[in-house]
Amino acid sequence: SLPCPRHSALVGWEKINGLISNYSLLKAGDYLNLFAMNTITSLSSNQLRKAAALKDQLESLQSELERLLGGSSNRPLAASAPRRKMSAAARAKIAAAQRKRWAKFRGKKSAPAARKPKRHMSAAARAKIAAAARARWAKAKAAGRKSL
Repeated sequence: SLPCPRHSALVGWEKINGLISNYSLLKAGDYLNLFAMNTITSLSSNQLRKAAALKDQLESLQSELERLLGGSSNRPLAASAPRRKMSAAARAKIAAAQRKRWAKFRGKKSAPAARKPKRHMSAAARAKIAAAARARWAKAKAAGRKSL
């Protein structure tokens, strides 16, 4: 067996295998971001030692953060706050107000509101708009255009 990687210059195969096997368990938000399996297998022994040391540092920092926060640092901080309790009287008031809103809504639905009458254009206004359109087309045709 190889000596402990933390106390020697050599990196044990169990540490390297741990890096390789942990690659499949990584998520997008993890601190250690390895892009391809070929990256680990093509590293030199010096690079593997540095990667193992960085992994140890990340693990120690993660455990220190969990210790400071009092638990796992992966959970959202807002979820740890206790839920507020509402009294039965407050819930009854809210329920009564909601029933009142529904009753008001249903009451309006049975009696349809008076609709505004549809607006109509007078014949004179229609004639004026049509004359303006004819004038625009005459000007466009005189200029040799086929569209406005």
